[in-house]
Amino acid sequence: MKIIKLYFIPFFIFIIINCYTLKVKTINIADINNDIVFVQGMKGCENLYLSKKNTDIFLSDLTGNIYLIKGSSYKELKVIKVLKINDYALGISMGGDGYLYAASASTDWLKKGGGVCKINANLNNHEQITKNFPGINGLAIDNKNNIYFVSGNMNFLNPKGAIYIMKPLDNGGYHEPEIFIDGLKSPNGLFFNEKDNVLIFTEVFHGVKSINIADKKIKLVHGKSRLVEGFDDVCIDSRGNCWTADQPNGFLKMYDPRTNMITRFLFSDFGVASSCRIRFENGKEFIFVTEFKQDKRSNKIDGRGIVIIPIDLLIRQKIETAN
Repeated sequence: MKIIKLYFIPFFIFIIINCYTLKVKTINIADINNDIVFVQGMKGCENLYLSKKNTDIFLSDLTGNIYLIKGSSYKELKVIKVLKINDYALGISMGGDGYLYAASASTDWLKKGGGVCKINANLNNHEQITKNFPGINGLAIDNKNNIYFVSGNMNFLNPKGAIYIMKPLDNGGYHEPEIFIDGLKSPNGLFFNEKDNVLIFTEVFHGVKSINIADKKIKLVHGKSRLVEGFDDVCIDSRGNCWTADQPNGFLKMYDPRTNMITRFLFSDFGVASSCRIRFENGKEFIFVTEFKQDKRSNKIDGRGIVIIPIDLLIRQKIETAN
């Protein structure tokens, strides 16, 4: 018992020091104004891919569905088609070959795990192209069409996990997955930052880190701001701010590397956020966030779907509360 206590002393000292180093602000947003748009018709939303060519969105959910969402603008987006690929559909992105690639898993997600699924962009067909990996989750694709995905055990006391890479074949298709970086603490969300050629990933109980793809050097983006904190999906905006879906304590948090400050945005009557992505439309920057609710007793999944929020609205709220 004494050995166990001593083992955890450095861990808790690190968390306490880190929590006091970070500056933290919480903003409660009670009034949902006309600037915020909801895309409804999906429940248990999990992950997002925003097309770079048009306004199309592909979304995965916790019942194994992939959704194709279309509209001439962010205010007119609607579900067009749905394809079920497994019990769970998780991280999702699109390759240079025009196919979607998604992490999909069975109900025994942490033990049996799941694999990478290749999906036609019109949602006509799909196939799993890898073996199963326990706790598969976030997925991203870089400029060279390498596919990355995370696998982890989601264990608070003994977190383990890795990021895998699938390299493209010269004649089409992909090599078998191989470990890109190992020894991680339950990796979860994954995002390719094209500007800096780095992978941004979350460790579900620990914080946000980045990996330089060229030399595999890992850097801490930011750690925990409280003793019990969760980190789901992650993205970077045009200002360099790091946005994270904030589970289970909040909805969305923003880390400003210039001020070393975390701003936690809480919305009244919202469920939890799972994924977040950035898009510009008509010169205006928006953050797209998936939101869902889950009844703890019945395990029933619900939620609004996608919440689209102008970044400037949140930045303005941050500035106004500082004055």
